[in-house]
Amino acid sequence: MVPSASVFFEEVETAFRETAAALGLNGPAESHRVLPVATYAATDLQYRISLNPDEGSVECDVWLKTATVHLSAPLEDVALAVRSIEKRGTTSHSARNLRQMKNSLAEQAHCLQLVHPQIVDAPEDILADAGARRWHKEQPQ
Repeated sequence: MVPSASVFFEEVETAFRETAAALGLNGPAESHRVLPVATYAATDLQYRISLNPDEGSVECDVWLKTATVHLSAPLEDVALAVRSIEKRGTTSHSARNLRQMKNSLAEQAHCLQLVHPQIVDAPEDILADAGARRWHKEQPQ
């Protein structure tokens, strides 16, 4: 059975506590719009960890919001772009039960620890290298 949203938030906080503290990230902020999402932030960078109960998976995405553009890419794609990992599938995403979810969150927190110091100085370029989705914000006329 896929863990509930309340258990998900507790486990995210547990798995990312040391990483967030070490990297100076604020959070987690919780959201339930479509999927349960916990967000950690550092200036314009955000790390959004989501639970998809239909797929039984957890995913961490890297977001950059500036005055002119929003970019988003899966953490694993960013980790590949900065060579923190060597191949796709290195981090687990399975959350079909509590044990799998805990393991996946721990692996993704470790991946975030490797990635964040490498992207903090030039996140837009690195996210572009990772194939990030891009939205341009409209400027007032």
